[in-house]
Amino acid sequence: MNDQRCEICHNTVISGNCLICQAPTKRANDDDDEAIVLLIDSNCDERRKSSTCVTLNGSDESTHLQGKHNSLVRDDSSTWETILHEIRLPHDHGVNEQQRDIETRKVTDLRLNTAGKFQALEELGRGGMGVIIRGRDQRLNRDVALKIIRDTTDAAKRDRFIREAQVTGQLEHPNIVPVHEFGIDQQGRVYFAMKLVNGRTLAEVLKGVRRENAELQRDFPLSRLITILIQVCHAVAFAHARGVIHRDLKPSNIMLGDFGEVMVMDWGLAKSGMTPTTNVVASRSMSPVVTAARPDQTQDGTVLGTPYYMSPEQALGHIDQLDARSDVYSLGAILYELLTLTPPIDGDSIEYVLTHVIQGNIVPPSVRVPDREIPKDLAAVAMKALAHKPADRYQSVPEMRRDLELYLDGRMTSARDDNLFEIIQRFSRRHTRIVSVLIAASVIIALVTIIGYQSNVRQRYVAEKNRALAEHHAQTADEERRRADSQRQFAEEERHRAEEAQRVAEELRLSAENANRRTQLALKQESYIRQSSELSGFYASLALATSQLSRNEFIPAATSLDATPTRLRDWSWRRLALLTQPYVHVWRDHVGSVQRVCISQDKQYMACSGSFTVCLVYHLPTKEKIATISLNRPLKAMTFIDKQLVISDGQECGLYDRHQGHLIRMSRLPDVTSFEEVENSTNGHLLLFGNVHGDVAQ
Repeated sequence: MNDQRCEICHNTVISGNCLICQAPTKRANDDDDEAIVLLIDSNCDERRKSSTCVTLNGSDESTHLQGKHNSLVRDDSSTWETILHEIRLPHDHGVNEQQRDIETRKVTDLRLNTAGKFQALEELGRGGMGVIIRGRDQRLNRDVALKIIRDTTDAAKRDRFIREAQVTGQLEHPNIVPVHEFGIDQQGRVYFAMKLVNGRTLAEVLKGVRRENAELQRDFPLSRLITILIQVCHAVAFAHARGVIHRDLKPSNIMLGDFGEVMVMDWGLAKSGMTPTTNVVASRSMSPVVTAARPDQTQDGTVLGTPYYMSPEQALGHIDQLDARSDVYSLGAILYELLTLTPPIDGDSIEYVLTHVIQGNIVPPSVRVPDREIPKDLAAVAMKALAHKPADRYQSVPEMRRDLELYLDGRMTSARDDNLFEIIQRFSRRHTRIVSVLIAASVIIALVTIIGYQSNVRQRYVAEKNRALAEHHAQTADEERRRADSQRQFAEEERHRAEEAQRVAEELRLSAENANRRTQLALKQESYIRQSSELSGFYASLALATSQLSRNEFIPAATSLDATPTRLRDWSWRRLALLTQPYVHVWRDHVGSVQRVCISQDKQYMACSGSFTVCLVYHLPTKEKIATISLNRPLKAMTFIDKQLVISDGQECGLYDRHQGHLIRMSRLPDVTSFEEVENSTNGHLLLFGNVHGDVAQ
């Protein structure tokens, strides 16, 4: 047994790991001549000062990159270019595009060559440059988030990915996700490990609130959303203090943890003012070239950022003009969405959004959603942050954060001036205890005054009442007598008026009945005339449509039929309407041509296939696709038997459930030339297969 020595500490290596520094290595005669045998390991730096050991498969050489390990923590692209060149990343050899897509989809099969430190568990999400997976730190026994680059052939994306790891790792702030480690896996893909934040993004919260999710509306009122934005402002202000602008602030890049954490994520587009940026050519035209599928996704092209949330100068591609005020604009766009539940510019196309962003066509939140109660102060803060000219915005994130804190404190913001009434209101809300004492004192004084006044009035009233009581008793008898006479006379008059009213009502009833009879007669005559006219027009339209159909004029015939009244459309109309349709229904789910179609015996299901290895099953009454069956080879023949679908690729015959598309049984056909046709008996007990050479199999 040949002992192997570590190139760093020169100790014995057992099972591929150094006993002292735990650095992974491999024998020189292993088969994989493209894999990196020993990755840059931070443990080596602790045991061999500023020394990094890299051993490549297929040779006994080892390279000590003296002093370069410490430079990794700085934002220095040239250093990384040198190191990645020296370890000869596999992407330099080229990777098949289809194979790379398959590898990025099967992230759970990744084997990270990190000396057994990380284990890939499941995919959490993916973006333009990388895939986020849940990983397990084998040494610390904790879950982490691993971000792995997707395209190892694109040097620009690799450099941007490395820059993201560098920037994120340098920004040590409670509201910025910490980076635990950086490395390269055995397939040559750069990755870095971050803290795993369990929770949801701000975009998911806004989506739930927009859909009136009661739980999210209760847990995330406007005051809490503003508090979250203030924490985001703290993180962004910290980054600005370190000379870094984010350039892609949006709700989907703000993670809200289950225990109150607020993390600003995805620093892949961050720009550092202290080091040169990556080689990105910015277009200054009004119609920039972009590659994202939707305007809410980060653009990966000449214009970097997310159109919904990027500033006008960023949308124009003026990279050299971007500064902290560009991030202020993005924070204003996020605040605008917190208030209105929609972005400042809402459109379906990227060109539309970018055009309106560049022109500054943003309406105030209260105009955008007039039925939603929006605080004037927050609307003013959002509009100031979204100013078209950078000079008109907040000049720094702390200024904007200060106004948000003033709003939560009930004070006046710098974005708008309050009137006297609003100032009094703010003072009352801010000094509730003092105002309550003043109000209580005023109420007590008013009550004492009112009670004294009422006591005086009551005494005078009692004296006046006693004096007038005698006069009142004297007048009561006369008034009662006059009242009785008046009531008797009134009753007599009421009786006469009731009799007169009854007589008039009877006359009006008879007159109304006569008028009603005349009206009903006129309505019947008018209805008869109208129905006769409509019926004549209906038959004329049917005749015209019949004539047009005989001349193959389908569209004019359909127009003639559509002009007929709905209530007169009988079976003859439906027959002509069916004749005007060139087809009943069209399914467009297939990619490529459709070569085979079959229908079940009960006329309820249809199966079709094309040049690809996919068979689609439809439910004819509802015209819905109910199953998709993927095959290993192109389909040759198919037919329905009872409730199953028989599919043959010429070599094997599969029996599938026609409802779910599940494979029930697979049978091997006779080892002859590929069968291309299949038929079944009426009772479904017999299947016959045939080919062009005359072979028939039962």
